[in-house]
Amino acid sequence: MNVKNLLPALASLLVMTAFSSCDKNNDWPYSDVNLTAEDIIGKWDVENVNSKYASFEFTKDGDYIVVENSSGENGTYLSYRLGTYTINANKIVLSAYGTVEAVKVPENGIFNFLFAGSDLTALKVSNVSSSAKTDLICRSWALDTLSVDSLQISEEDRNEYYLEYGENWLQALEQQLYEDNKGISFLFTKAGTCILTNKDAQNLPTMKFTEWKWTQNSGETAISLWDDENDAWAENYAQVLSVSDKTLELQKGKVIYYYTAK
Repeated sequence: MNVKNLLPALASLLVMTAFSSCDKNNDWPYSDVNLTAEDIIGKWDVENVNSKYASFEFTKDGDYIVVENSSGENGTYLSYRLGTYTINANKIVLSAYGTVEAVKVPENGIFNFLFAGSDLTALKVSNVSSSAKTDLICRSWALDTLSVDSLQISEEDRNEYYLEYGENWLQALEQQLYEDNKGISFLFTKAGTCILTNKDAQNLPTMKFTEWKWTQNSGETAISLWDDENDAWAENYAQVLSVSDKTLELQKGKVIYYYTAK
């Protein structure tokens, strides 16, 4: 075969090989990564030093919670991003926030992924003790109504309420408490995250991010919330009177709150 004719053919082959290699490199190492919800559900603490991100959390109901390390005039603080997520192969699309790209399926409690130009490594946080009751309470709840346990009201308070509200003081008290609390909703997650949504004096929505757990030795009949101001657990924050996949009844003091699943 004529060498002059062979050289163009070899050159064409090398060009084709180069393009083929580039295509493979562009796909690697994500082409065979296919995430499922079970792979990612839970809270993942970011291990990278000086990272903007503190943690990523994904719930079974399709919600995400991202905690950012922020700073301002008063020093460092945590800020929060909330929304819903969808999964497409190796990508977790976070609504109104960005896309997580998994390098590989998480294993042994380690999740390696790319987000907003950062190569991150995160470790899975231990869940609240697993039980049927934990499964039921871990979802979003919105206040439906409330009632007052009159047996919890002292004679002195009864007299004060009578003077303030009149003969139908109990119904008037319940209505006033409902008006003060009707914006309340909770989100409990299995990783121990609790988000309390309420309203301020100007009737504007507020959010409090904290942690929750079953109160020790309560037999899962009471929950405790972390109190940032006192840097301690607020034990017996509320009694859990009943919970199903649709309704939740909590009692704080004399007030019983009835929630429905969102």
